[in-house]
Amino acid sequence: MKYLYVSETKIDMLYPQILKTILDNIDDESNINTGFGSTLTAIPDSGKTLYDKLDLVSSYIEKEGTVGTVDSPLQYFKGMLPMRWGSYGRDEKSQLVYFGGITDTGTVLGLGGSMHHVLEKERGGSHAQSHSLSFALANKLSVELNIPLTPGDKYEIEGQSRAFALNDESYLEAVSLATHQMEGPLQDLEFLAQRLVAGGEDRKVVLGTPIYVAVAG
Repeated sequence: MKYLYVSETKIDMLYPQILKTILDNIDDESNINTGFGSTLTAIPDSGKTLYDKLDLVSSYIEKEGTVGTVDSPLQYFKGMLPMRWGSYGRDEKSQLVYFGGITDTGTVLGLGGSMHHVLEKERGGSHAQSHSLSFALANKLSVELNIPLTPGDKYEIEGQSRAFALNDESYLEAVSLATHQMEGPLQDLEFLAQRLVAGGEDRKVVLGTPIYVAVAG
């Protein structure tokens, strides 16, 4: 699998919690088997790569039943969609990456993450923004992902937040604008993401932040 994005931050947060839960539920430590395709040793974190940890995290949350689909997201959701992706926001130095796509049933999806977790020299062939609502989504993602805003984004948020309510409706409208107006090549991408906001009256819209994004196939 060719990964484009892996959230080391989320994995570093989830992996120790999941590992502790697994070990707490094991009576016989001489035969530690997670049931996730790997056997843990007495020092389970020794020698584990980021991808080993990703495999355990992904498998565990799927087996726990907390993973839905884009059309019906739970705490997490997984899918495969033709998507466009690239930097998000008006500032050329934006630290946010955005993946946008639409399901066969019309659900509009936006995945926002930190550019820091885009792997190697991968760069999407698109650019996303939500025009007058770009500040709203930039603010939401920067808070959720603990990403410092660029001076331009920070100035725009401080200037416009007085005129716009920063709420779920504004975030979902920003996702809809960004995803519909993205240009550039489509890629078939597979992803596992955490749900941030979902809703919409006329059309369902979902905002999430990815644990991983990979080229499908």
